[in-house]
Amino acid sequence: MVETKIKKDSYQNALFVFCDKSMNRLKVLHFDEGFWLYYYRLDKGRFKWL
Repeated sequence: MVETKIKKDSYQNALFVFCDKSMNRLKVLHFDEGFWLYYYRLDKGRFKWL
């Protein structure tokens, strides 16, 4: 999905960060000898994108 939507190679040395519409959940996709998916959710408040 990363390769088709963003048109970037998901195997490159990069972090792909996604946030949901309510701005309280983050998912980070990372490749290092395999894929890692990090997930973080705020109980209160929202993330602010700069």
